[in-house]
This record gives sequence, structure tokens and C-alpha cells, in this order.
Amino acid sequence: MCTVLLAWKVAPDASIVVGANRDEFRERSAEAPKLLVKEPAVYGGRDALAGGTWLAVAPGVGKVAAVTNRITGASRGIRDDRKRSRGELPVLALQQDDATVRTWMEQLTPEDYNPVNLLYISLEKALWLSLDPDAGARIMDIVPGVHVITIGDMDGVELPKDVRLQQKLSHEGSAPMHSSDIITKFHDILCDHDPEHAVCIHGGMYGTVSSSTVVVRGAGEVDYAHAQGFPCEVGWSPIMHSGWRKDP
Repeated sequence: MCTVLLAWKVAPDASIVVGANRDEFRERSAEAPKLLVKEPAVYGGRDALAGGTWLAVAPGVGKVAAVTNRITGASRGIRDDRKRSRGELPVLALQQDDATVRTWMEQLTPEDYNPVNLLYISLEKALWLSLDPDAGARIMDIVPGVHVITIGDMDGVELPKDVRLQQKLSHEGSAPMHSSDIITKFHDILCDHDPEHAVCIHGGMYGTVSSSTVVVRGAGEVDYAHAQGFPCEVGWSPIMHSGWRKDP
């Protein structure tokens, strides 16, 4: 996953709104979202090579976790195959609760995983974890608001793409945005083809391979949609909504 858009405690009708594009080598196949863990139930796509996921949803408790690869400083996207898969982190995060998740994160180190950003988002708590060899391990509480995570720091200003995304997400109106308005804006951004800082990346061996949106109104009240391919071409199909879900 290389772009995650998050609105946490912003919409009056939903605590969590997420939009995310996964960018990957096109030859690296993945399964569309399905049941990954039975108890507690966790849904998400599955990477066919390493078996992990980039975005995990626990509808019964109203939580979401996601990862993006970090490509900054000394890391520059170089993958060490001796380290554990970053794709296991979203599911492991959702097996924690609000009281234990920070302690669990504090045990993770850059020696264990390749550079990664991890998001844990529940109805009442949201955390960002960064692991990389330059800055070490960092954990930060996420404040209510709209946030951007790509390959650097959350809401970072070092990358022009991140700054542009933050500008596009800014809301100048006085009235709060409902989840449907936020999703509409997220859809527009996730299909963006800006020549220099595209979010939906076409062409070449590497680019956007799927996209997902999640709206969490409460425990058991989750809308989860997925586009297997370019979101600008295939659109998002429902995986679940408000307690209903497809067969796993």
C-alpha cells in the first residue's frame, strides 16, 4: 500500500473513513479481500507471495489497520528477505485492543521488519508506527482530523506528493463533511493522474494494483469496498456494509 487517506473523528456519522491505493509490482499477484482470521473476524486482501495483507478490517469491533512501505533515507525501498513480512502487521495489530496496542508496538523494531508505516485505527484510539533504519522506531497518537500517509512520515512535508494530497484534502467550509462527502473526495483523489504525483499509477512494471475504501460508523457498522485493478477503470465493489458481508 502506498497511499492511505484517513479521516478520523471528522464526519458526524462515521468515526473512521479510509481510502487507500495499493502500489506494487504488477507481476506480484494478490487475492481480493476475504476472511483472513475467524476470531475475531478480520477481512482483507492477501498477498500471494508473502501471505500478508496491506489493509485489514475487523468489522465486529469497528477497527482498521494498514501498512505502507517506507522509502526514505538509507532504505530506498531495498528489501531484506531475512526480515519478517510487513504484511503480517495489520492482522497482528487488530488482535490487540486499545489498552495493549501501544505496548505491542513498542516491542517492534527496524531489525525485525523492512521500513514500514503501520496505522491502527479504532473508534476511540488511533496510532501511527514508523520503523526504519534512519529514525528507528517511532509511535505517535493520531489526532482527530484528515491525514495522509504514503512512503514517508504521516502528514509529512518532505515529499511534494504528500503536500499536494494534504492541499487537496483541505476543507474550508464551516459545515462538517459527512462520510459520503469524504468518500467522494477520496474517490477523486485515489483516481488522480497528476503527471508528476499520480495517486493512480498506470504503466510500467510497478503501479497501482488495487484500491479500497472503509467507513466505520460503529462496531458491526462497516462499509468496505474494493477495486481489484485501477480504481479509475473498475470502480469499487462492496465487500460488506453495515454488518452484511459476502461469503468469505
